[in-house]
Amino acid sequence: MKFQSFVSLLTLSLQPLHVSARRRLPSEVKSLSSDQIKRSVVQDQFTKQEEQEAPFPARDLESQSANLPNANEHLVTSMPYLPADKFKTNHYAGHIAASRNDDKKLFYWLFEPDLSSVASGITIDPNDIPLLIWLNGGPGCSSMDGLWLENGPFRLVSPKISGQSDWTIDINPFSWHMAPAYVLYIDQPVGTGLSFTKSGKYCKNDLEIDIDFHLFLENFLLVHSDLFLNDEKQMVKSKDGKDVEQYGMKRQLYFSGESHAGHYIPSMMDFILKKNDDLNSDSMPLVKMDLKGAAIGNGWTDPFYQYAAAELAYGRGMVDLAQKEALDKKEMECRNDLEHGNLNSRKCFSLLDDVVNDSAGHNGHSKVSIYDNRLWERKGAERDFPKGHKNVEKYLGGWTGTGYPSDMKVNYHDVLKAIHADESIAAKQRFEECTDPPYTALAGQDGLGVRDEVVRILSHGDKPRLLFFNGINDMICNHVGNEVFLDKLPWEHQEDWTLAKRMVWNPIFNSDGPAGYMKEFENLLFLKVLNSGHMVPMDVPDVALEMMRTFMYMQSFASGAQRIPSAVPGSGGEQCDCPTQTCKCPTCEDPTQQIKTVDELIDEVIPPDDGTEGTSRSVTAGMMQSDKVHGGWIGGIFGASLTLGLVWLRDHRRRIRAGQAHRYDDHDLTSLRETEMI
Repeated sequence: MKFQSFVSLLTLSLQPLHVSARRRLPSEVKSLSSDQIKRSVVQDQFTKQEEQEAPFPARDLESQSANLPNANEHLVTSMPYLPADKFKTNHYAGHIAASRNDDKKLFYWLFEPDLSSVASGITIDPNDIPLLIWLNGGPGCSSMDGLWLENGPFRLVSPKISGQSDWTIDINPFSWHMAPAYVLYIDQPVGTGLSFTKSGKYCKNDLEIDIDFHLFLENFLLVHSDLFLNDEKQMVKSKDGKDVEQYGMKRQLYFSGESHAGHYIPSMMDFILKKNDDLNSDSMPLVKMDLKGAAIGNGWTDPFYQYAAAELAYGRGMVDLAQKEALDKKEMECRNDLEHGNLNSRKCFSLLDDVVNDSAGHNGHSKVSIYDNRLWERKGAERDFPKGHKNVEKYLGGWTGTGYPSDMKVNYHDVLKAIHADESIAAKQRFEECTDPPYTALAGQDGLGVRDEVVRILSHGDKPRLLFFNGINDMICNHVGNEVFLDKLPWEHQEDWTLAKRMVWNPIFNSDGPAGYMKEFENLLFLKVLNSGHMVPMDVPDVALEMMRTFMYMQSFASGAQRIPSAVPGSGGEQCDCPTQTCKCPTCEDPTQQIKTVDELIDEVIPPDDGTEGTSRSVTAGMMQSDKVHGGWIGGIFGASLTLGLVWLRDHRRRIRAGQAHRYDDHDLTSLRETEMI
């Protein structure tokens, strides 16, 4: 297994690079050095069981709280291109430790809430405004995408668009801090965006990510304790009877994110809930976090059901039913690889790759975008999705060359100084939208899911709410795979969830149609968002903001209901559709056995004459026996006539087929199945 994983990763390293914006295609990655490969192979990975059994880090209040910055030290007072009077909301940015030494630090950017866009007549208590975390995916893609391109307040605008003499920063009217919420953008794991590790200790598994993130989050809450923590610590009785000091939060905590954050977030939430429940005096968390839920957009959560693209491609007309059947069979091979521990399966990667590469013909010059099937890209061309990402790389990283704005003259060192991120310069961490070191360190677990973590979250006594939302035009983390994963989720309300009523959601009532479709049961919600792809807040920013308001403030997603009845998928009423011969079909028979030919019907009445003793008996004589035919001699005559007629029909059809078979053979053809049918 270890050798196979090494070979798989070595093969992976030979692929060309096309760094992608959100979930990064495993089939497109830079060549890995031998050292990177060693860090990525399976023997360096924790198994899920080992992660569950690993002890929590020891509690060390003194070292954890030492050398933390003051919140005012991170207050952003000015920025290049941002006019002084244009953005009145307080915001903070900088680095905070993610390790107990000085090695790992994560970059964050926090925005206080803006209540100016709250609808009239609605009163919001400032004490009830939650803390909302946003994470982008990758792995290794910066949450600055979320801030600058999706749901954050800032937008870089070129002079060609603004008509001004230089670049400027505009304000997004649909920024999520207007929900209202305290919105926290974090670059993680270390090596992503402006976050760094000085010694190259990149996270190789979920446990390492969770430990770093939990420590960072506790430190963040300590730095901004006036906003998020109760004034007084409480004394909590540990298992061994000791009184242990612990902070409580005065605001609710929500996660949000997209793409590979669909893996990060359930793992992190599961870790936080376990830490909250930990009563060991030597490992109890310093802060008990009030975790209320998460909104996960186009999430990569359960690859077992999410590598497939055939159903979506068929719905878009990119493949036909015969091609879909072939792709379905290949999906079974992919699942077999995953079940046997191959988490970097070429069979899995090809399920989407084949559809995309053939979307405009095998020799075509274009292909459909994996992030939005309404868009088309030129094969081999430099990626321009998402729009504006190179502007952000220029602003925060100072990059130059093809695609970067040559008229943006700002010194990126000045930008980093303004947002208190210049420590990344000394650590040699230069900003890119997506970086390779954290990606390659985690390359060995692309096919690893967090289904069990999702189940534990839903079943936890605190009942955190999980909202999965999908832009329906995404291909790489498509709504079909997400729905299948949720339908297959092994939790106590599986069937109730599957059969829950499907609601129409229309928060913007002057629109031409609904914004999406919602299904909800207990603390699990699933929203399909129309007119959007992989990055929902970028495509439909007004809808995304209303979605978060509705979710965090416990409003209803039900603008109307659908009346179409529901049934559990696979429970009957559909054709047998087994992708492989090993798959069992409990509710239907082999379709080829359901239709009988004329000859088969005749043979049920007349045993075939194969020339052997006992079979060439007189059927007519048998039928004429008075003890076999009810109705006396009249019935016997009728039975004999019917039998002789069927015998003649059988022989006549055999003569016809013999002539047809000879005629087809002359043209190198075989007789058709239809010649056996009436």
